[in-house]
Amino acid sequence: MSTLFVNNLNTASGTDITIPTGKKLVVADTGAITAPGMIIQTVDGTDGTQTSHSSTSFTASNLSVTITPKFATSKILVGYGITCYGTVNQEHLKIQVYRSIGGATATAIVGNSWGLSAASNGTGASMNSQSNIFHDSPNTTSSTVYTVYGAPHDGGSGTGTMYFNINGTRGQMFAMEIAQ
Repeated sequence: MSTLFVNNLNTASGTDITIPTGKKLVVADTGAITAPGMIIQTVDGTDGTQTSHSSTSFTASNLSVTITPKFATSKILVGYGITCYGTVNQEHLKIQVYRSIGGATATAIVGNSWGLSAASNGTGASMNSQSNIFHDSPNTTSSTVYTVYGAPHDGGSGTGTMYFNINGTRGQMFAMEIAQ
């Protein structure tokens, strides 16, 4: 095996350096080379704090992750799992993820009133676990915070109280930066 020592590597033309199919390039500093589809970094978080609210507006839970993308062109794959509890008959529990870039006001990832996931019950109080995975294109290299929000929705018997992480169950969330 030979070793090639260089101080600079540049293209003869264009912007891409191509590696033949079936070959791989191994780099000691994992931040030095990226390829489309490559996972650049992963962050995760958990929270077991029981919180509650009765507002029909989306309200933040304590479950969030912060990622600072290395490249503005990257996609961010985000996933969550959280246990919710509703206190009245036919209450729908809606989950949404909000994003804040560089400390700005958090905004909903999806613009609809039902969020990214929802669950309901027929009679009595209900407990459910909700999860979803989605990708985002924040187009930034600033610190980006993803937070799980929730809202109860009156399904017929009034709007009750929505609990996150009832009885200390743990919610989990992750964000992965994927090169494009």
